[in-house]
Amino acid sequence: MNRMRRKFLFALLAIFILSNSPVHGQHVKGSKKRSDVFYVVVHKPGELSKSVPKKLFLTIRKMKVKGSLSNDDVRFLRNLAERQILKDTLGNRLEPFFDIDLEEATILESSLFARKNISVIPNGFMHGGKLLRSIVLPANTESIKADAFSQCENLLDVWIPMGVKKIERSAFQGCESLSMIKLPRTLESIGAYCFKDCKRINRINIPHSVIVISAGTFSNTGIEFLEFHERISKVDASAFNGCDKLQNIFVSPENPFLCDIDGMLANKQKSQLIRVPQGKGGVLNVPDGIEQIGDYAMEGCARLTEVVLPSSVNIIGRGAFRGCRNLRKINLPNNITNLADYMFAGCINLTSIALPLELRTIGKGVFANCGLVSMDLSELELDTIPSSLLEGCSNLVFFNWPKGTKSIGESVFKGCSKLQSVSIPGTVSSIGTEAFRGCNSFQTFEFPLSISSLGRKVLYDCKNLQQVICHWDTPVEVKDVSNNKKAVLSVPTTAVGLYKEAKGWKKFKEIVPIK
Repeated sequence: MNRMRRKFLFALLAIFILSNSPVHGQHVKGSKKRSDVFYVVVHKPGELSKSVPKKLFLTIRKMKVKGSLSNDDVRFLRNLAERQILKDTLGNRLEPFFDIDLEEATILESSLFARKNISVIPNGFMHGGKLLRSIVLPANTESIKADAFSQCENLLDVWIPMGVKKIERSAFQGCESLSMIKLPRTLESIGAYCFKDCKRINRINIPHSVIVISAGTFSNTGIEFLEFHERISKVDASAFNGCDKLQNIFVSPENPFLCDIDGMLANKQKSQLIRVPQGKGGVLNVPDGIEQIGDYAMEGCARLTEVVLPSSVNIIGRGAFRGCRNLRKINLPNNITNLADYMFAGCINLTSIALPLELRTIGKGVFANCGLVSMDLSELELDTIPSSLLEGCSNLVFFNWPKGTKSIGESVFKGCSKLQSVSIPGTVSSIGTEAFRGCNSFQTFEFPLSISSLGRKVLYDCKNLQQVICHWDTPVEVKDVSNNKKAVLSVPTTAVGLYKEAKGWKKFKEIVPIK
């Protein structure tokens, strides 16, 4: 009897083991519900796809993988996340999502120096995988490469293990459904644009091991609260662009590099304003003692209506007020000598501005796409009108030239559709490409005799242009000047024949002597 009993018990034990052991390439036994996990053990890198019967390809919604994975295996996983349709075993359509657990897997590096027991999540690992809903990364993951999960728009949950040191550029960019992510304490580096456009993330922990915040890292997220620990040494001003819910930045008092002033990020010495949160609005009074407004410090602060700068400010960086759409008033201290590139670009409600008399240089695109109605530079001495200075200023009616201007850069007045006329000074020797393109209110345009160099398409798309006047006896070389087929070209009587043969000029429908 005892013998029969032992045989019976052994039989039960065998059945138990078989029914609870994962079968290579099949569902876990004992369950047929939709929540079933398809458990695969990969015994040899490159054989993952062979472990999945083709008839089950469209039915897998949850998958757990154990073993070492090659590039071919990674491609197969990406294919699973890119499927267009999911069905059950009876052919009925299922809600499209895909969960994957790689905790017990190793994703091998594609390198001669690959380490056997370390996982590296490769470039573009699950890029654009619309079905991917959740993922558990291998427990031995050391780094996540660029674009690994970018544009996985339905990704809700990511488990990043302790031991990950680096997350590279754009790794989670465009993961619109991702609302929370926990970064491990081992993390040392977060790449540029890493979480850009993760609109549902409203709070994120920055581990103490991270000391630099790169460009655009958290841009266009829903972050409402931000605190920098004592080890953060550098923050790129564009790291939080588009975070319009962020109103205050806090910095640990123990931080030797940075501090906060009225919820704004500044250097420890309180001499440089690094970043104003985009959620701030109304009138902004910059504190006394600030000497520098950093590059892009207020970029995209669309709710600001006025900025009051103290007399201590002597340097303002590039793009400092770019995209401040509702900025209507700002004072520039008299000791400002340079306007950096794109400083006020996109300030569409800035209709006027008083420039410091000590101004010596102006960068490119400073007032591009602004709401300026007039610009008077007559009190300034500037050799060059920089490229794109007033490009896209569709409300500009009046412009007064600075003293001693010698050159006009590319696209300076491009798109200034209300600018009715300009009288170019006789000191100007060169005009850049498309300098006056799209100046639709021009009826007459005159090139001074001093011009010796002319860029292409200077007067393209000037729809109401009727007359162009040139005083040169010999045409200045140019490929094309205007595409207005109704405009008349007036030139010296003795030069009419030359203009009719000259490239660019001969395209005018009519060339006549100056009256």
